[in-house]
Amino acid sequence: MKRILPIILALALVAAAVIHFLKQRDSGALDLPKGRAAELAPADTLVFIELPDVPRSSQRWKETSIYKISEEPEWREFVAKWDDFTTQNAGAKEVFGVIGEIQRADPAGLFIAMTSFDDKGPKFVGGFPYRGKRSDVQLVVGKLREQMLKSAPAVKSELVKHEGIEIETLTDKNFTAVLAYADNWFFFGSDLEVLKGTLSRHSGKAPAGLSKVPLFIETVKQGSPEPDLTVFVSWKPILEKIQTMQAALNPKASKMPDPYGTEAILYTAKMDGLLMRDRFYARMASPLKITETPDRSLAFSSAATYAYAFLNAGELEKIVTAMSKDSDVADVQKNVDAALAPKGLKFMDIFTTFGPELAMLSDWEPGGISLPTFFAAVEVRDAAKARLFAELIAEQMKDGDKLVKKEENGTSFWSLTTSVPFAQPTLGINDKHMIFGLSYSTAATALRQLKAGGGNLNSSPAFQSSLKTVPPPAIGLLYVDFKTLFERLYEKFKPSLAFALLENPDVAKYFDGAKLPKAETISRHLLPLALTYGPAEQGFVAEGAGSLSLIQTYVPAVGGMAGFFFYTRVKSMSVAPPPVPVSPPQVVNPQSQGDKIKDADEPEPAK
Repeated sequence: MKRILPIILALALVAAAVIHFLKQRDSGALDLPKGRAAELAPADTLVFIELPDVPRSSQRWKETSIYKISEEPEWREFVAKWDDFTTQNAGAKEVFGVIGEIQRADPAGLFIAMTSFDDKGPKFVGGFPYRGKRSDVQLVVGKLREQMLKSAPAVKSELVKHEGIEIETLTDKNFTAVLAYADNWFFFGSDLEVLKGTLSRHSGKAPAGLSKVPLFIETVKQGSPEPDLTVFVSWKPILEKIQTMQAALNPKASKMPDPYGTEAILYTAKMDGLLMRDRFYARMASPLKITETPDRSLAFSSAATYAYAFLNAGELEKIVTAMSKDSDVADVQKNVDAALAPKGLKFMDIFTTFGPELAMLSDWEPGGISLPTFFAAVEVRDAAKARLFAELIAEQMKDGDKLVKKEENGTSFWSLTTSVPFAQPTLGINDKHMIFGLSYSTAATALRQLKAGGGNLNSSPAFQSSLKTVPPPAIGLLYVDFKTLFERLYEKFKPSLAFALLENPDVAKYFDGAKLPKAETISRHLLPLALTYGPAEQGFVAEGAGSLSLIQTYVPAVGGMAGFFFYTRVKSMSVAPPPVPVSPPQVVNPQSQGDKIKDADEPEPAK
C-alpha cells in the first residue's frame, strides 16, 4: 500500500496539472485550419497524431462532467492552496513553471508525423502554430534544448537554410534533432530532409502530403466529427517493415499473422458535452463477417451489477488459425493438444464446442466490508464435449481433498476451497453454459438469476441511458458504472489517501487530508461508460462514451504491450522479470470472525 499511494498521489497531481492548463485557456479563433496539419505531413506518413484546435478543446473541457467536479465547494476548499502549491513547492514549481511558459506561447494546435523507423529509432516531423510571441516559444524550446545538451554534451549544433528559413540541427552519434521557425509556426523533427519537405509544403512550394492519400481520406471519414485528438496509423507498411526486420534477425521466424488484411487504424477522441467520447476504427481488406448477437448473457446480471461485458466470439477461430502459423503459437497449440488428448479433445475443438457468446460481470453491494464479485459464462454448442472440457479443467483445479463437487438443477459445480473465505473459485457446466465464479455463491446466484429473469441490468435507467450515447452493440458491449465503482473504492481508500498526505509534509501543508471531498460530491458527476463493438464500412469499429472513456485508457496500454511485443520479437532482447507485487491490504470478512457462518449455497465437502 505504501508503494502504491505515492503513485496515486503523483497521478492525481499530473491530472490536476492538465486540468489547470485547460482551465487557463481561453477559446479563440481556429488558428490551425481544418486539414492543414495533414497537408503538411509527408505523403508516406505511417503514424499521424493531431491536436487540431487546443482553444476549442479547452472550451469543451469546461463542459465535461469531470470539470464539474472542480466547481464543487468541497473540492475548492480541498485545493484552496493550489496556487501556493504551484509557486512554492519545489517540484510543482518546476512543472507548473513550464506549463505557464507554454500558456504564454499559446499553441493553437499540434501535429506529429512518423515516416519510418528502424533499429536506430523513428524518423518524424511535427509542428504547432502559436498565438503568443515567438520569444515565449523560444523560451520553452530553449529550456528543452538545454536539457538535451546536458544529457548529451557531445551534441553538435549547425545552422542550415532552406528556402530562406533557418534550420538548426543538433546531432550526435545516437540522435538527430532539427528545429525551425516559419511565420507563426514552430517545426521540429528527427530528420533534416523530412523537415525540409514539410517547410516546402508550408510555403506552398510543394504539393500537399498526407491529405491527398486515398487511404487516409477514406479512413478519417470513419472518425468522430470535429475531434479533439486524431491518431491515424497506416498499418500495412508498418507490419511489412516489422516482418522484414524480423526476417533479417531470424530468417526462420514466422511472419506475424493478419487474417483480416488490416490496412489502417484510426482513433479519435472528443469531449462531447458532459461526455468523453472516443472511437476506434480498423480498415480491413477482409472485414469481419459476424452475425449480430442478441446479448442473451445480460440475463445473468443483477441490480448490483456495476460492470458487464459480452462479446460474440465467432471470429476467434479464424484469428487463432491464422496465429497458429507462427511457430511459437503452433508449439503452444501442440502442448495444449497433448494435455487435451486424455479426453479425446483437441485445441480447435474449443471453437466448435463453445460460443458464440461469452460474458463477464461483477457485482458490488454497498457496505464497508463488501467486496466485488466476478462471474464469467460462455455458451455451449456441444454439451458432451463441453462436459469433457469442464472435467479436465476440474482435474487441473484439484488440490488434494480441497475440490468439492455438487450437482444442482442439472448443473455440475466444482469448488476449490481456500483459506480466503471470499475466494472459492468455482467452475460449473450444464447443457447451455460453462460458468466460472469467484465463489460458489456467485456462480449459483447468477444461474438462478438467469432462470428467474427480471431485476437485471437491463432494467437500470443508468444502463439504458448510457446505451443511447453509443451505436447499438452489434457484436460486443462493455459497461462500467463509474459512480458505483468510485463510491466503493473511495469508501475503502479515502482514509489511506488522507494518511498518505500526512506522511508527505511538503504536500500536506497545501492539501489537508481531513478536507478530502465526500464520495457523493464527486460521484454524482460520474456518468457510466458504454463501449460498443460492431462491423463498419470495410472494417470494424468500437465507440465509447462516458465521464471517462475506456479506450482512452486501454489503447495506450494495449499499444504499449504491442510495442513491447514487437520490440522483443525484432530485437530478440531478454526482458527483466517484473517486480514482486505488493501484497493487497487485509480484508475483514464477516465469515472470518468467530464461528464460520454457513452459507446455504455452500457445497458440502467430500467425505
